[in-house]
Amino acid sequence: MTETSSPPKPPAELHWGIVYLREDIQDLRTEMRGLYTRIDDLRNEMIAQLGNQRSELTIQIDSQRNEFSAQFGSQRTELAAQIDSLCGELTTQFSNLRGEMVSRFYWTIATMVTLAGVMAAVVKL
Repeated sequence: MTETSSPPKPPAELHWGIVYLREDIQDLRTEMRGLYTRIDDLRNEMIAQLGNQRSELTIQIDSQRNEFSAQFGSQRTELAAQIDSLCGELTTQFSNLRGEMVSRFYWTIATMVTLAGVMAAVVKL
């Protein structure tokens, strides 16, 4: 015996409950979309603020770098001039020293030749 019975019909109150649940779910979805929109707006605002701050910071860093470059450039120029001046003085001093050494070398050779001549004269006597 097979009984064919149709599934029981839910009460009408259950139908209205599901309708209310669907409306509530739809309201929640609408609120969630609003929250997503607010979050996107806030994110875009923060990105814009960070972009502005980054631009300002970049400008400040560039100005500091230019200022340091100018200061170090002038100091480097002054140091180069001082080094060139010292090199010139040292070259002059070394030239003078070399000249004195050559002069003394000649005097030493001349003295040795003279002493050798004196010694040869004394030996012959």
